[in-house]
Amino acid sequence: LTNFDERSDTMANILYYPQKPLATTRSMEFLRFRELPAGQNAIVAIACYSGYNQEDSVIMNQSSIDRGLFRSLFYRAYVEQEKRIGISAVETFEKPLRSETMKMKHGTYEKLDDDGIIAPGTRVSGEDVIIAKTAPMAQDNEELGKRTKLHTKRDASTPLRSTENGIVDKVLLTTNQE
Repeated sequence: LTNFDERSDTMANILYYPQKPLATTRSMEFLRFRELPAGQNAIVAIACYSGYNQEDSVIMNQSSIDRGLFRSLFYRAYVEQEKRIGISAVETFEKPLRSETMKMKHGTYEKLDDDGIIAPGTRVSGEDVIIAKTAPMAQDNEELGKRTKLHTKRDASTPLRSTENGIVDKVLLTTNQE
């Protein structure tokens, strides 16, 4: 129906089993809603449950949920670019080394390739770093006394959101006007 797997939206919720509506309005006909359904037709009953009146509630059949009713998929895109710092310094996509990089994130860097980008098909969770990037540091910057002579870079990586987990679907590398 759609090309959601080819698009690079920042966020997308995809319903597994969309259905055409049983009833429509004129505006739905003008918008051609039947051609691209975006909901499900659930069979509902308005009744008392075990003799008690329940207000503002819906009781669902567990087996229908287990078989896929209202099941959906959530996509999130993470975008990062190498920015120019000053005249000649540029941020770099790379897997940082603890010995030469300051302010590294708390997440894990083990799932990254050497180029600093995670491979498609990799399971991620918690605060795993999915895009590793370093920025060069100025020679006179002391970083509150924590910097040693070996530290030449600062970590600018992108971790996964702490409440999310999933599988990397696609990695897309492009160039911009710079």
